[in-house]
Amino acid sequence: MTRKIALIPLILLIGLSVGACDTAEERAEKHFQNATALIQEGDHNRARVELLNVFKLDPTYREARRAYAKGLDDDGKLNEALQHYLFLVESYPNDFEGVLRLAEISVRLGAWAEADRYGRRAAKLDAEPLRVQAVVAALDYRQSIIENDGARRAQVADRVQKLTEVLPQDIALRQILIDWFIFQGRERQALAQVDQALETASEDIRLYRIRLTLLNTLGEFPELEEQLLDMVTRFPDNTDFQLQVIQWYISRGDAESAENFVRDLADGSDDAKRVGLQVELVQLVRATKGSDEALAEIEKILLDTSNPDIFRSIRAGLIFDGGDRETAMAELEQLVASGEPSDQTRTFKIILAQMQRTTGNQVGARACRSGACRRSDPS
Repeated sequence: MTRKIALIPLILLIGLSVGACDTAEERAEKHFQNATALIQEGDHNRARVELLNVFKLDPTYREARRAYAKGLDDDGKLNEALQHYLFLVESYPNDFEGVLRLAEISVRLGAWAEADRYGRRAAKLDAEPLRVQAVVAALDYRQSIIENDGARRAQVADRVQKLTEVLPQDIALRQILIDWFIFQGRERQALAQVDQALETASEDIRLYRIRLTLLNTLGEFPELEEQLLDMVTRFPDNTDFQLQVIQWYISRGDAESAENFVRDLADGSDDAKRVGLQVELVQLVRATKGSDEALAEIEKILLDTSNPDIFRSIRAGLIFDGGDRETAMAELEQLVASGEPSDQTRTFKIILAQMQRTTGNQVGARACRSGACRRSDPS
């Protein structure tokens, strides 16, 4: 009797533990509900963590996959969103919204094979929605260019203009109109379309590049300069735009503005970027004003830089090219002797070896390249 009584709690515990074990589907559903609540609260980062938990339990959970793709899409991470929409339609080939959004993103990214595949599929699923008509128009316009069919190109452009009136935020349609107006030599109208597109896609670098080209063609140089500077601020990690500003000033014969631009960039940067920009400034000054001015610029930089050795090495190179080879090599030898082992010190050794070889000191050059820089009589 005692044994039976003792077994009862054990049986109850086993029963409770089995009942408490949620299935994978139930746990996936809980994570999805948590994600939905977090999205409604605006906490998208935590929502994505919950959605990733859903995928671990059920990779084909339709609404979770759509929600994750849409979140990336809304953030402008189109390439990442594309991958998740692909996963969605692979699992659910007739998911209309997924197929259509795949087509739209592909058009936007210029992935035309995918755009055609999913755009035509969306049209088969439902050809009536205006968004589908917009994708088909983009595909037809591109095909007219491939076939060099001017009449068809004009017809499609007319369709696009009508669609744009009811879909003013569709960037793909705007891009077609931009191309059409440029093709016709109507740069002002193309510029107006770019400006309207930027109201929706303010971070689209390609639109800014087109705008620069149009401003240059139209001779709107003050506005072009203003936009170049705006792009540097808007995209601080894109060094191409910084280079474009420098090239712009140089092309206008305004070396002073180019130098001041680089100085301002350097002053507003952290140490690592600042040193690189200061090196660029020295190179710019040398190219526009000569070695003497570059040496003077280096002396100013040496008063306030986190990496004086690199500027001493550049100064040595300028002095060497100017003819005072002994002074230049002595400067490099001191840098090599006092420097800690590093990529920078190894670079100094290579420069010194090149100087020694130029002066006929082959023995010293070989020794320096092997890591044991020393003076040696020319051989």
